[in-house]
Amino acid sequence: MLAFRKATVGAETITNFWDNGKDQVAFGCGAKGFVVINDEDTALSRAFTTSLPAGNYCDVIAGGLKAGACAGATIAIDATGMATSAAPARTAVVIRVGQTK
Repeated sequence: MLAFRKATVGAETITNFWDNGKDQVAFGCGAKGFVVINDEDTALSRAFTTSLPAGNYCDVIAGGLKAGACAGATIAIDATGMATSAAPARTAVVIRVGQTK
């Protein structure tokens, strides 16, 4: 997570904030990163609007980028900035620039 913070320095404005009114929240750090936090007992799967450039991003929590490949989950961002993310119960999905394959 320290690498995520370093990668998102300068993006202090929160973008694309979403919450379900309970224990699920998602937000962007401008065009530098995006976070989904699920602190509920059921999985969260939905499309999110991000400000990230299109590409396939490695989930930092699931292992990030290792030797040019994602060690865990991959999140695809389309040309419009939309991403479909699945966050298992009681976990998070974190993607950032520099962690694309």
